[in-house]
Amino acid sequence: MRTVENTFAEGLAKGTVRITGALNNEQAELAAAQLLYLESYAPTAPITVQVSNCTSGSLTAALAVLDVLRFLRVPVHTMGAGDLNVLAVMLVAAGTPGKRALEHGATVSLSLGLPPAISHAPFEGQLDGSLRLLEANALRQRVTAVLAELTGHSLLPIEWLGVNEEREFITAADAVSYGLADTVMPSA
Repeated sequence: MRTVENTFAEGLAKGTVRITGALNNEQAELAAAQLLYLESYAPTAPITVQVSNCTSGSLTAALAVLDVLRFLRVPVHTMGAGDLNVLAVMLVAAGTPGKRALEHGATVSLSLGLPPAISHAPFEGQLDGSLRLLEANALRQRVTAVLAELTGHSLLPIEWLGVNEEREFITAADAVSYGLADTVMPSA
C-alpha cells in the first residue's frame, strides 16, 4: 500500500524533496534536513524540489528553507504545481537559474494573505492597530525584497505584475515573464 511516508521516501531516494500544503515550521524543518542530507549523500548530484498546492504558510518557515537552498552547492531544480502562494513561488524562484519550472495549470498568488485583523478590520486600540500595520508593512517589504533579489529586478512593490485586490493571481506564463521561473511545463 502506498502511503505519504512511502511517497516521500521514494522521492528522497531519487534526490527529490516535496513541499506540499501549508508551509509551517515542521515542514520547513523536514525539507531543510532532506536538502542537507541529499547534498551530503551525493555532493555533485542535482536536487529537485517539488512545491505543490501551498496556499498558506509561515514567512519564517519559507525563509528557513530559502536559506538552506542558498547554502547548497549543487544545482537545485525547482518545480511548482497547483495553487501556490507567494511563499511557495519564492521557493520555486530560489532554484538554480534555468532549472526553475511551473506546471502549465499552476496558479500563483502574490498576495501575502494577511489576516483580516491586520489588513482590513477596524483596530481595537490605536496603538495596537499602528503596530499591526507596521508589522504587515515589514512583511510585505521583506517578501518584496526577496522576490526582487531572486528575479534580478530592482526593489519595487508587487504592483509590477498588476497585482492588486482585484487581481491577486497570475498565470504560470506571467510568472515566467517576470522571472519567478524559467519555463512552463506542459500539462501531463
